[in-house]
Amino acid sequence: MININNVRFVNLTSHAIIISTERGEMVIPPSGIMARAEHRWNHIGYFSNTPAYLYTVSKRNVIFYDTKGRMDEPPQVPGTYYIVSAQVLEILYHNGGFRYDFIAQATGRIEATRKENGKIDTVPGFYRLI
Repeated sequence: MININNVRFVNLTSHAIIISTERGEMVIPPSGIMARAEHRWNHIGYFSNTPAYLYTVSKRNVIFYDTKGRMDEPPQVPGTYYIVSAQVLEILYHNGGFRYDFIAQATGRIEATRKENGKIDTVPGFYRLI
């Protein structure tokens, strides 16, 4: 969690998020609470004697959890934004559980930078669905 100009950002992903602007970089560490699309692995057979699995993601359910297990969706708190993955944001939006306080990294912006392995390094900000 980090506070900027009386706005609180709570990172519900498993990794730190680095915001990069003309004023410099800001790191938002993981909060210890995660928001994930519900999913499961299904064994579908073998490929050259190697087990093959199909990863199925629910377009209906988002699971919130911490080290103790599942928990309820975080409460709406004025001045607080919850950072989730783009996938989680889409699921929340399309299932009628849309809340203005869920946001995702603006990874599609030209200002976003990537590491050599292609993973996101920094983003210029966030987006939300309306």
